[in-house]
Amino acid sequence: MAAARSKALWDFIALSGGEVLGKLAGLVAFAYLARVLGPELYGSVEVAGALLVFYALIIDFGYGPVGAREITHHPQKTAQIAGMIPAGRLLLTVLCIPAMCITAMLMKLPVHTQWLVFLYAFAMLAAPWNQRWLFQGLDRMALVSLGQLIRMLAFTAGVILLVRDPADLMRVGFVEMTAATAMAAYFIPMQLRASIPVRLYFEVHPLLAISRQSVSLGLSQAVWALNQYLPTLMIASLSLATEVSWFGAAHRIVFSIVSFSMIYHFNLFPSVTRRLKESHEAFSQLVIPSFRVTAWGSFFIAIVITFLAGPICRLVYGADYAAAALPMAVIIWSLPLTLFSGHSRWPLVAVHKQRYVLYAQLMGLAATAVSGAVLIPRYGSLGGAVAMLLNTACVWFTAHYFASRFVGSIPFLGSIVRQLLLAALVMAAVFGFAGLTWYSALLGISGFVLLAFVVDRELPGDIRRLMQIKNDSPAPQVDVGAGA
Repeated sequence: MAAARSKALWDFIALSGGEVLGKLAGLVAFAYLARVLGPELYGSVEVAGALLVFYALIIDFGYGPVGAREITHHPQKTAQIAGMIPAGRLLLTVLCIPAMCITAMLMKLPVHTQWLVFLYAFAMLAAPWNQRWLFQGLDRMALVSLGQLIRMLAFTAGVILLVRDPADLMRVGFVEMTAATAMAAYFIPMQLRASIPVRLYFEVHPLLAISRQSVSLGLSQAVWALNQYLPTLMIASLSLATEVSWFGAAHRIVFSIVSFSMIYHFNLFPSVTRRLKESHEAFSQLVIPSFRVTAWGSFFIAIVITFLAGPICRLVYGADYAAAALPMAVIIWSLPLTLFSGHSRWPLVAVHKQRYVLYAQLMGLAATAVSGAVLIPRYGSLGGAVAMLLNTACVWFTAHYFASRFVGSIPFLGSIVRQLLLAALVMAAVFGFAGLTWYSALLGISGFVLLAFVVDRELPGDIRRLMQIKNDSPAPQVDVGAGA
């Protein structure tokens, strides 16, 4: 019974545990690359990675959340959906590989960066078999967590063994292809072990039906990726190569942290779907404690990274990357904004209003493009960081507006007043009065944690309620014969 009461916690631990290990492995790999390649070439890896994420999300096409939602609602269709989604993604992969190569040429990137992008493009051949969504829909989060870990361990081992000096830049592309294949090779036997056949289901009408449901979400994911990586690409086009490295190094660490927002909402999505189907009151019992707890947690992390950005950059990347500290201290505040917007974006998907997630991401993209065009030529990596912060705020405000219309009451600015005021007080005390030192940073961080439980007496109860979210949300039972 105790295990059942804490299922949400254990699922999140399983997901985040694998993600933490994967991120640590990735951090080792990219820190190693930054030191070996140097600021002049490391930016090429970040640009290639940015384009890869963008096109990989086009291949995903929103199939993942829609597939997980459909399995949650219709378990008897699991086998059919598990064959349709890889089929649809394979068709998109054939289109995206040449598109990614052409993009690199149109951007007029340096020749060595273009060749690295070409190699990264072929890593997308493994994308159709990334079946994270399938095990999400089955609520088997422990299996989900191992896929990305395997990929990052393979990537880390590859770069350490094969990349020894700047002349080995192209080997990074071959390592990326190998790592992507390793992750796909993991999910295929896991799917068979779950008694779900591995196949490509190309029947036109069912594939078109699920594609129509996912197209808006797929476009919103692609726009989200562009929101995340457009500053990197704009800096590559409008500023110096070293500025790309500063921003890329800062963004690499912050994005690793912000990705836990996706894991958090990914873990809760089956419960969000089921509770919205039950009643809005049941949904409110999930979203209100979730919003408050994530507000406190994300503000805490943002304060820690703001205070320690300088030491982190020097420790991870070396003294040559000290200039990445200021962009990092700015970008980290996109973490709470991203977590807040997730409380609106994922419920919109759950109620089949995913096109409004796309509208929110497009508003964020417009904010990035306008602010980036103004700030990046003058301020370089810092301008890109500010543009990213404006983007995440715009996405949250827009998504909340639509969720309030189509889902119901969702916490907003009024729910973060205490967190915001306490964070501002701690930041002002450290920077304005004591000055930033190891001692003042430690005192400020400790003070925020202690005062959080003083100014918000409901926080312990919210944490307990959040841990019990999945108590009455059993995982769907799979009928592998139906829809075969």
